[in-house]
Amino acid sequence: MAILALAVVAAPIAAGGASKLTGVATGSEQVTSGTWGASASPTSFSFNSNTEMTSTVANTGTIAITQISYTVTISTPAGGNPRLTLFVCTVPWNASHKCTGTQAQIGGTYTKGTVTTSPSNEVPAVGGDVYLQATSAAVKAGTTVTMTLSLAVSSATQIRAPITTNQ
Repeated sequence: MAILALAVVAAPIAAGGASKLTGVATGSEQVTSGTWGASASPTSFSFNSNTEMTSTVANTGTIAITQISYTVTISTPAGGNPRLTLFVCTVPWNASHKCTGTQAQIGGTYTKGTVTTSPSNEVPAVGGDVYLQATSAAVKAGTTVTMTLSLAVSSATQIRAPITTNQ
């Protein structure tokens, strides 16, 4: 617990004859701890046609986060040049695979054999979720391409700054 004491004294202003001002402020703050993190389920998508697949990302901590880093790994299929994308939505994707909330793309277009880390500022609230949709295009018939995700909230810049309150 920290105690703050403040005294203010002002000398009288000669021309106006103002009186002496004094004051004392006291208060306390508590230091608490918390955790931060996020997890996705599922973390792997296997495409053998052009389609969409979804995943849910949960805030697994007790501290609000401001950013999640996604590492996206794309396999190298036997043939073709598939293109994959990853989007985040603040509400669940509807039956038509549309986002009716805030939507953002994570990274750009991913191609076979790549590993890319991209940040996203669309994050779940404490105890909440955001929703991912992975899409594929140009998947060659008879082949399978896999997108694998890993998530990180590893930097102090990716969590909310503490809030100080007066008590």
